[in-house]
Amino acid sequence: MRNAKTVSWVGAAVVVLLVPAVPLASGAPLLNEFHYDNAGTDQDEFLEVVLTGATAADDVTVTLYNGNGGAPYDTYNVGGAFTFHGTQADGNRYYSLLLPTNGLQNGSPDGIAVDLSGAAVEFWSYEGTFVALGGPADGSTSVDVGVAEASGVPIGSSLQRIEFGATWILTEGSSTRGDVNVPEPATLALLGLGAAGVLIRRRR
Repeated sequence: MRNAKTVSWVGAAVVVLLVPAVPLASGAPLLNEFHYDNAGTDQDEFLEVVLTGATAADDVTVTLYNGNGGAPYDTYNVGGAFTFHGTQADGNRYYSLLLPTNGLQNGSPDGIAVDLSGAAVEFWSYEGTFVALGGPADGSTSVDVGVAEASGVPIGSSLQRIEFGATWILTEGSSTRGDVNVPEPATLALLGLGAAGVLIRRRR
């Protein structure tokens, strides 16, 4: 995952993640959205996984990792525990799991691994990185999503993945659990400005 780059403008500086979208590989299960923290008591924490092709939900498992020590603290089978939301407009199958309060630990850091038939295909973390100890991601270093939910974000917020690539955004108060991610207009404008800025940025 590339680092954030600062784009210099006359009178302003915009910080964006400039990461090209990565097409969703046929059959690959991916973590697509999650929510773990909000103002007050955490509400409606969730995980969302997207499946394509002929991947069977029963073959996909999501493992939650405690970044303090790196060990797993919960495991969920997508076919057994998640709710199926159907095939959405992008032609992919969406599954989500609502969790109880504190079902997802609040970071600094913590992580989420997605595996297919026992082999980890993704290992994301939030609020830092760490090495997994045990479980499907054993020995792997997590990839930080690059954004986080502070304890003051509105209820209903989430961290969303953009076009199944390596870019994640915080969408405040408007999660899209069970459906195609639709970032807020302001976020899309910011990402667009960042891409355009590559062509016209001033060198320091």
